[in-house]
Amino acid sequence: LILYLSNLTMFVVANLARGQGMAALIGSLILAFLLWPMLPRALRLLTRWAGEGVGLR
Repeated sequence: LILYLSNLTMFVVANLARGQGMAALIGSLILAFLLWPMLPRALRLLTRWAGEGVGLR
Protein backbone atom coordinates (compact mmCIF):
# COMPACT_ATOMS: atom_id res chain seq x y z
CA LEU A 1 0.00 0.00 0.00
CA ILE A 2 2.82 2.41 0.89
CA LEU A 3 4.58 1.59 -2.39
CA TYR A 4 1.35 2.23 -4.31
CA LEU A 5 0.82 5.55 -2.55
CA SER A 6 4.40 6.65 -3.23
CA ASN A 7 4.00 5.67 -6.89
CA LEU A 8 0.76 7.64 -7.07
CA THR A 9 2.47 10.63 -5.45
CA MET A 10 5.34 10.43 -7.93
CA PHE A 11 2.77 10.25 -10.76
CA VAL A 12 1.05 13.39 -9.46
CA VAL A 13 4.38 15.22 -9.10
CA ALA A 14 5.40 14.21 -12.62
CA ASN A 15 2.09 15.47 -14.01
CA LEU A 16 2.53 18.76 -12.15
CA ALA A 17 6.04 19.11 -13.53
CA ARG A 18 4.73 18.56 -17.08
CA GLY A 19 2.07 21.18 -16.55
CA GLN A 20 -0.90 18.82 -16.80
CA GLY A 21 -2.76 20.49 -13.97
CA MET A 22 -6.06 18.63 -14.37
CA ALA A 23 -4.57 15.13 -14.09
CA ALA A 24 -2.46 16.23 -11.13
CA LEU A 25 -5.50 17.77 -9.44
CA ILE A 26 -7.53 14.58 -9.89
CA GLY A 27 -4.60 12.48 -8.68
CA SER A 28 -4.11 14.62 -5.59
CA LEU A 29 -7.84 14.46 -4.84
CA ILE A 30 -7.73 10.66 -5.09
CA LEU A 31 -4.64 10.61 -2.88
CA ALA A 32 -6.31 12.86 -0.28
CA PHE A 33 -9.45 10.69 -0.36
CA LEU A 34 -7.37 7.55 0.18
CA LEU A 35 -5.23 9.08 2.94
CA TRP A 36 -8.05 10.84 4.82
CA PRO A 37 -9.08 7.80 6.97
CA MET A 38 -5.42 7.09 7.76
CA LEU A 39 -4.58 10.68 8.76
CA PRO A 40 -5.36 10.51 12.51
CA ARG A 41 -3.49 7.20 12.85
CA ALA A 42 -0.48 8.63 10.97
CA LEU A 43 -0.51 11.75 13.16
CA ARG A 44 -0.62 9.58 16.32
CA LEU A 45 2.31 7.53 15.01
CA LEU A 46 4.28 10.67 14.18
CA THR A 47 3.67 12.21 17.59
CA ARG A 48 4.62 8.93 19.29
CA TRP A 49 7.82 8.70 17.24
CA ALA A 50 8.61 12.35 18.00
CA GLY A 51 8.01 11.73 21.71
CA GLU A 52 10.26 8.67 21.70
CA GLY A 53 12.93 10.60 19.79
CA VAL A 54 12.84 13.39 22.37
CA GLY A 55 12.87 10.82 25.17
CA LEU A 56 15.89 9.04 23.70
CA ARG A 57 17.98 12.22 23.53
